[in-house]
Amino acid sequence: MKYKDIEIENNRVITKLNKENYRIYDILSIYLNLDEEIDKTKILIKNDIVNMLYDGQVRGQSWEEVIGKDYKKFADEIKNNRKKDIGKSSVLYYLYNIFLIIFVTLIINLFFKLDDGIGENIIVGSEWLMMVLIIIPYLYLYNKFATRIKKGGFIGFLLMFLILLPINLLDNFVLFEIKINVKLYFIAIILSIILFIYFHRAYKKNLNDLLSGNK
Repeated sequence: MKYKDIEIENNRVITKLNKENYRIYDILSIYLNLDEEIDKTKILIKNDIVNMLYDGQVRGQSWEEVIGKDYKKFADEIKNNRKKDIGKSSVLYYLYNIFLIIFVTLIINLFFKLDDGIGENIIVGSEWLMMVLIIIPYLYLYNKFATRIKKGGFIGFLLMFLILLPINLLDNFVLFEIKINVKLYFIAIILSIILFIYFHRAYKKNLNDLLSGNK
């Protein structure tokens, strides 16, 4: 099944849950962060949970009879069963985003250097290198916190602002500069976009393989 099909199925089943089953589903969803944007393979975990709860509901069982009274233990078992596959997906997600931000950073830096003219070397300031480094904590923080609450997009914007603020302040206090040969600079641009495309495709393939049951 495709991601969208599973999402539709999940929403259909969720609407059929009774009040108690929906309550425990909501608790598990927050505990496992099932609605995060980074690791979309968690939709499979959501699919397992909602169908187990609904099947038990049809049989006349309470959620305690289906998953046990210790819902955290149940959730951890599901998470651990998919840990390897989900971990691979997360790594691929971070990799393609890192190479994307490297590509964008190199292009922006090049744009600002056009006014001064391009010689044999292109200077890259420390503020641009730090820009690349912040993408990892930003994605992690957004993934862990912003997606768990309503108005997550606003929280994500706020997080990015708070992380970028020190970078902007450092603009007038460059810690160091690196001179890169212009040919190597353009090679780096090409490599970064190639690696972005490669890891992005690998991420999508891995996601599709997981959704179709091919691991």
